[in-house]
Amino acid sequence: MITKKTGLPFETVAGTVVLERSVDLLSLVLVTMAVLFFQWDKFGAFVNREIITAVTNRMSVNLAWITAAVVFASGVFLYIVYHFRKTNPVFRKIANIAKGVINGVVSGFKMPQKWMFLIYTAAIWFCYWLMSYTTILAFPAVHGLGASDALFLMMVGGFGWVIPVQGGIGAYHFIISLALASIYSIDQTTGVVFATISHESQAVTMLLFGTISLISFYFKKKGTYPD
Repeated sequence: MITKKTGLPFETVAGTVVLERSVDLLSLVLVTMAVLFFQWDKFGAFVNREIITAVTNRMSVNLAWITAAVVFASGVFLYIVYHFRKTNPVFRKIANIAKGVINGVVSGFKMPQKWMFLIYTAAIWFCYWLMSYTTILAFPAVHGLGASDALFLMMVGGFGWVIPVQGGIGAYHFIISLALASIYSIDQTTGVVFATISHESQAVTMLLFGTISLISFYFKKKGTYPD
């Protein structure tokens, strides 16, 4: 639909999606750094124990070898594609797709309204925090948690969303309930209920506004999009 409406090739549109997801990940990293910088005494032990140490313990020689093998194989594959792109139609197609994706990512840095993109990104993350905070206010079992706690739970939940599980289902609930139990001594059942309310409210909101955006985009006339 986007390619038909904007007239852009699929590869370029895919590149803008890659850029958008990269900005989301960068935003999560910046939020994490801010939370830990200002609230390390309160949240640092949890992050160190449940995230940093957990990841470190899973690192092994086998994983290092597998990573090296994947990187090497990818490099060889890219070299073959580049070397034979002019003589082999399959490799030429792969090279064109890769070029289109790269062009889509690069086009993001040339957008005419960069500041609006940054403002919208900040507004989206502000809404994430606001949803986390309003869930706290609406849930009596976590009464007493404040705005900084909402920011921390938003950050932790963000890692639950980025785990490669559809919609963050399961991972989000686990990490939120773990954080509530570890830092605030809230029992696991209550933590799971809180995580479920928080997760589903976000999912419904995304579905609602996503549908509205899709309908608005569908009825927008072709040719009214900026280059």
